[in-house]
Amino acid sequence: QRELSSEIPESEFRVRHFYESFSLLAGRATRAGVLRLANRPDVDWVVLDETRRRFQTVPQVAATLMSSDQANASGFTGAGQAVAVIDTGVDYTNPQLGGGAFPNSKVIGGIDAADEDNDPMDCEGHGTSVSGVIAGLAGVAPDAKIVGIKVFKSDDATNASCSDTAFVSDIIQGINYAISHKDEFHISAINMSLGSEPDSDDLGYCDTSEPAEAVALDAAAAVELPVIVASGNGRHLHALGAPACISSAISVGAVYSINSARVSWSDCVDQPATPDLVTCFSNSNTNLSLL
Repeated sequence: QRELSSEIPESEFRVRHFYESFSLLAGRATRAGVLRLANRPDVDWVVLDETRRRFQTVPQVAATLMSSDQANASGFTGAGQAVAVIDTGVDYTNPQLGGGAFPNSKVIGGIDAADEDNDPMDCEGHGTSVSGVIAGLAGVAPDAKIVGIKVFKSDDATNASCSDTAFVSDIIQGINYAISHKDEFHISAINMSLGSEPDSDDLGYCDTSEPAEAVALDAAAAVELPVIVASGNGRHLHALGAPACISSAISVGAVYSINSARVSWSDCVDQPATPDLVTCFSNSNTNLSLL
């Protein structure tokens, strides 16, 4: 990667991310730089850097439905393991997530790939919510640790708000970080509750159309690091969002854990809602891994 970048004038191609775990390179290029890259025999493809959105999360009391409470009672609490949460960051000052400076007893590592620094402080709350569901006091793995990987850029230095979208190159840098620090932090899984909705309602695996993410997820799978990805909230019955549609991803759809006479969402309604019922907004397909 560095040899390639050194052979192209910086005025044509400026590198933003080098990736130690796979043969990819991300940066900003002029038209001349793109043509120079595309015509090199050691470059397989050049793609535009896409964006992904965080998927809405709604906390539910799901421990009984998932039987995680029984697993905890049997001694499976996540002790000795960590989950890398690629999201808006994590508020490590929250008492359930360490309650102190970074790193701390719960949030043991991480980076801010979007702002290119080492502080993964949350700028929206989404990543903190996800981290709490995973490893908070009432989480499914209460003794697990969190590695916070922030991929949504802060709007300002206060971390009070985030960009609506994350660049794929930053998400891939997050995966790269998790792979590189897998042994150091005992990372056993990567979680991504983000993505983009499919362009059609008839889409299978998307490895060919999303080659950069496919390379990154395949690299994680090769070192036995599963990547769990939300399927998306677009109401698609025969298509998953990206990167959940990549063949090496463990894609996860949404179900209810409650009984309710009626649950209204922004674009659909479930009436009634019952435990294990697939939510009306959850993307699904034959290649969905889990509900």
